[in-house]
Amino acid sequence: NTKNLYSSTGCVSVWNTKATLRATKAVSFDLGINNVFDRNFYYNYGYPEAGRSVFGNIRYKF
Repeated sequence: NTKNLYSSTGCVSVWNTKATLRATKAVSFDLGINNVFDRNFYYNYGYPEAGRSVFGNIRYKF
């Protein structure tokens, strides 16, 4: 008698977006959102994935 250790996750779609503004040749600003629609989804039962997150970055190239 073996237990089924794996299960099908079905269809999962995660939408991310990012915009970049280049202020100068060396400086740029990023603003983005991960998991835009904030749908609850699981890769494995009982272990939900992260919800929506917003981020901002400032980059300087030497």
